[in-house]
Amino acid sequence: MERNSYFNKKFFVSLLSILISILILPFALGIENLGMNFSDYLSAAMIFSIFATPYMVFFGVSVNVLAGYLIKKLSRYKILTNFFIHTIPALIISLMLFADAPGFIGLTVLVASIFFVVDTLIIYEVNQPYKKVLVCFVPLIIYILLLIPGIIGHIENAKIQQAGTPSVELTVNKKTATLIPSSCWDSGGSEGCTGDTEPYFLPTDDVGIVEFQVDDKANVHINLKDNDQTYEIEVYYLKEEKTKKITAKKNSFALPKDIQEQVVKVNVRMKNTQMLSFSLGIRNGNNAHGE
Repeated sequence: MERNSYFNKKFFVSLLSILISILILPFALGIENLGMNFSDYLSAAMIFSIFATPYMVFFGVSVNVLAGYLIKKLSRYKILTNFFIHTIPALIISLMLFADAPGFIGLTVLVASIFFVVDTLIIYEVNQPYKKVLVCFVPLIIYILLLIPGIIGHIENAKIQQAGTPSVELTVNKKTATLIPSSCWDSGGSEGCTGDTEPYFLPTDDVGIVEFQVDDKANVHINLKDNDQTYEIEVYYLKEEKTKKITAKKNSFALPKDIQEQVVKVNVRMKNTQMLSFSLGIRNGNNAHGE
């Protein structure tokens, strides 16, 4: 009889945990920021339930039942052990299933913490009011931890937008010119911020970019004005009609003296994920077009 009562409680724990998770998921995913009404919220919760419920039933219920068997043998630290049994497998499983979607990893741990709270309050019948409060605060703490990277990102982006795009002071063999580069944000390796990696040979006519006349190799020095970020420089140039790449972690690089006249492409990848792109022309009398 006692065994049946235990399994009935476990069934109720799983059912209630899944229901609470479904109701919380739209908020955890930030859907409330879209200004939806109640019917839209219910629709969103329904959609999330279709996607998330199979995972919660297969993994959440399994881990919850396993936790019950493992904790029965313990005499101390049952609640703490219960927390780790619920959350650590959730973290490992989510890393395997959602490696390309970091947001879902945090949500999986959040759902696991909900299973932990319901299981602890119902199965272990916590009597002390302060312990109940501490247990109930676990999902909230995890949710706040999930928000921290986004908050930091918003703060950094606000600072970046306020600072604007730094101008580039370009010095080639002691001749200096200032130009304004194009700018984009390389967030998470976004394909929308790949930079310009295609140099081309210069015609005799002016193509509207800053050009430098050199007699030997081109020693290039880059100074970003009003910038305190560290950065890495990627340089693309042509040699024997093949694109070559130079990667420089300092603010200087050198181009070979025997290259043909060309437009060199430079991308500056900054620590704050901003990427600056600009071009410079090299004139040395070696014209690829034979003009």
